[in-house]
Amino acid sequence: MDRSKQVSTWGLHAGWHRELVTAPPTARNGKVTLSDAPGLGQKLLPWLWKRADAIVRVSDGFQIVDVDSRQDDAADIAIRCQPAT
Repeated sequence: MDRSKQVSTWGLHAGWHRELVTAPPTARNGKVTLSDAPGLGQKLLPWLWKRADAIVRVSDGFQIVDVDSRQDDAADIAIRCQPAT
């Protein structure tokens, strides 16, 4: 694979990636370093689902009843759904 295409592709994604997750992977010395933390060390930003351009999909027959962004860990979001009535 052509390495120049990999670098240019990563460069294009690095900008919007920061708008989605708390800690995007970093590139050093031509290599991408991933975290050992769960989910490769990435968590969705807590306000992501509220963005005007966000598309939130809920399975048929369910509805969102509660969204909890924990104050001690801004990246930890719990979205609770229940069957629609």
